[in-house]
Amino acid sequence: MRLAEQGFFDNGPRVELLEGDLVDVSPQGPIHSTLVAMLHALLGEAYGPGYFARSHSPVVGTLDSIPEPDVAIVMGGQREFMHKLPGPDYTLLVVEVAHSSLPYDRKKARVYAKAGYAMYWLIDVQACRLEVYTDPSESGAYGNTQIFREDETVSLPGSAAKVKVAALLP
Repeated sequence: MRLAEQGFFDNGPRVELLEGDLVDVSPQGPIHSTLVAMLHALLGEAYGPGYFARSHSPVVGTLDSIPEPDVAIVMGGQREFMHKLPGPDYTLLVVEVAHSSLPYDRKKARVYAKAGYAMYWLIDVQACRLEVYTDPSESGAYGNTQIFREDETVSLPGSAAKVKVAALLP
């Protein structure tokens, strides 16, 4: 984090620290960037006051990882995180959009589970489905996985609201 604040990565490719490795983050194409913007708006509106959506911003990880989910839903106000990253106690949901990055996003699931994020959504664009992971363990696995197809709805964690999976897909 200090290297980033000092501009160490300003002239190179965008990177993310995952399990001790600095991983190049692929450039975003129009499908990925549009879906992330849509998710940010949809989820931010669904949760309303007292919550906010973050996009491509770091969250607390493990000793060797600082993941940057495509979207995270965080409790509280944005100013509360001016000098700290939101962790699993404040984050209801982390979301990754996998268009061309499915293996990479599956690797990130281990990081989110180890860090204790209660719910991880993986939007598999190619398969037109939403994978919902719950019950994280420190071993890096989620104990429960549900698959939702585009004609189904999914409940938002910590809310009575539901969204249609089709609204999360291109």
